[in-house]
Amino acid sequence: MIWIALFVVAASASDSAAYTVPIGRGIETCQVWSADKTARDARSADEEWLYGFVSGADSIAAKSYEKKLVWPSDYPLDFVSFVDRYCAAHPRETVDEAARALTRKLAKDGGL
Repeated sequence: MIWIALFVVAASASDSAAYTVPIGRGIETCQVWSADKTARDARSADEEWLYGFVSGADSIAAKSYEKKLVWPSDYPLDFVSFVDRYCAAHPRETVDEAARALTRKLAKDGGL
């Protein structure tokens, strides 16, 4: 099964700040992400969602800032490892929050 991550971007009339609403695997908690390690199909869907999220963030960064994210040498395995570590430390947060932490790290210095 293929999971598609959709993001709704909305702007309030009184506030020009945009926000996103995760759909798909991004709404799951980190606790679910960690539990999915033992279920091959679920883990595969988690990873595909993450790769799509990071690809989308890279595209937005390139268009918005004319700067792409810095990709690690072991990509995409480092992405999954980063989210594994993040979720182990923050089990109540969502996978979307873990993915955002990853893209912030890639945007900042590319090091994982």
